[in-house]
Amino acid sequence: MNDARPVSELLSLKALFGSPARVHLCVWILLRGDEPFFQTEAQDAMRHHSHAPSVVAGQLDVLVQEDMLMRVASERRVYFTAVESRFWQVFVALNSAMRDDANNGSSGVLTAR
Repeated sequence: MNDARPVSELLSLKALFGSPARVHLCVWILLRGDEPFFQTEAQDAMRHHSHAPSVVAGQLDVLVQEDMLMRVASERRVYFTAVESRFWQVFVALNSAMRDDANNGSSGVLTAR
C-alpha cells in the first residue's frame, strides 16, 4: 500500500523527529489509550503507512530503550504497554498540529486506522 503523504512531509518528519515510522507508531499507540498491544498488531497498523515490519520492530526497541514502552513477555508472545513519559506530549502535539493542517486544507494528517 502506498502512503499518500507528500515526500516533503516525510522529509520534515524525519528531520524533526528522526523517523516518520516512529511518529506514526507513537500516534497509533496514543490513540489506543492504555491498551497493551502485540508487535504484530503494530506492524499490521503501520503497513498502512508503508512501514516495513522490521522498521516497526526497530522503532518499538527505540521506544523501550527510551522508557516510553514496557516490553512484557507472555507465554508465547511479547506485548507492549505505554508507560508515563514526558515525550508522549511531543507526539500528542504533533498529531494535533497535523490535524489542524488537514482542517486548513493541507494533505498532511495523521489518523487512526
